[in-house]
Amino acid sequence: MGRFVCAALVAAVCASAASANMGPPWIGGRVVAEPDGMKGVRVLHESLVIDLRPVAGGEFAHVEATYRFRNDGPARQLQLLFATGANEIAGFAVALDGAPVPSAARDVGELPQSWQPPKTTPGLHGYAPEYGPKLGARDLQTVGFALAVAPGEHTVRVTYRAPASKNLTGYPVAYQQFAYVLAPAKSWEGFDKLDVTVHVPEGWAAATEPALTRDGDTLRGTFDSIPADALALTLQAPIGRSYEITRVVLWVTFGLMCVLLAWTAWRIGRALGRRGRVWPVLGIGFAYVCVAQLVLLLLFVAAMFGPERALPEHQAGGQGGAWIVFFAVLVFPMFVLPVYGGLLVGTGLVVRNLNRPVPPS
Repeated sequence: MGRFVCAALVAAVCASAASANMGPPWIGGRVVAEPDGMKGVRVLHESLVIDLRPVAGGEFAHVEATYRFRNDGPARQLQLLFATGANEIAGFAVALDGAPVPSAARDVGELPQSWQPPKTTPGLHGYAPEYGPKLGARDLQTVGFALAVAPGEHTVRVTYRAPASKNLTGYPVAYQQFAYVLAPAKSWEGFDKLDVTVHVPEGWAAATEPALTRDGDTLRGTFDSIPADALALTLQAPIGRSYEITRVVLWVTFGLMCVLLAWTAWRIGRALGRRGRVWPVLGIGFAYVCVAQLVLLLLFVAAMFGPERALPEHQAGGQGGAWIVFFAVLVFPMFVLPVYGGLLVGTGLVVRNLNRPVPPS
């Protein structure tokens, strides 16, 4: 029989970590796993409940795993291990037949291969977001505990809080990823039934692998065997009305500024053309292009990134902002120079020629 009563929480590299009461010490995701190594008992039923609703507020998910098992042999002492990639064990507790079991920090050896996290979690928009690299023992903190198991049936209940991973490839709202590794349970001597219940925040999109049936904001699945190496989940919050309103207001402002700058360029060009001198038209035209480029660049950046300010900080995604600004700095001169510079200078030269005195015949 394989170990079954604890969880391995390991980290995967992403772009940002959600804030929580006990935040992770690095940026990345976590994996919860069924460990192995316990012999002589058979799992009759496992109930796994993952409550992801606190993730909506930037807090840790709640995990509860309840195992009903039978010891057909003599009384035995089982040594179990809980490993975590977080900087603190978050609310970890274990009980055997309702009685609390003490636990203590312990050193961990090499991370078992069966505890490795999945490379991706299921996709919400046509592709599966990456979940992270393999980890070693140096990334883990561990808690060990012992169970004194008499012959017969027993129930073990393990509860703890575990951080989800924030993946910034989701835009404008980041993906939240969570994985529970099931592969170690395949080595168990006996396993009869697994019930999985996942609660997701209200209105959030969710994808799971293996597939679970969704009823409102609850996902459920029942399996007579281990269905996959890992239960992987990807979540994404709805964008929300405040984001949409902010985005529309900023882009409309950008569009109106484009029109206003064009009208201003035409007015300045016409006024300079009436004076009849070429150099003021060219000089002021160059200065105007510089100002127009700066104004539009600032408004463009505000329209691109300003709506994210309307999202909760722990939900905001990313899209390579530095590269977008760099691209805009390169492209804007190609747009502003011919449009506004050409309009101002062209209008000035045309008006100058039209107002030139006609020599007497």
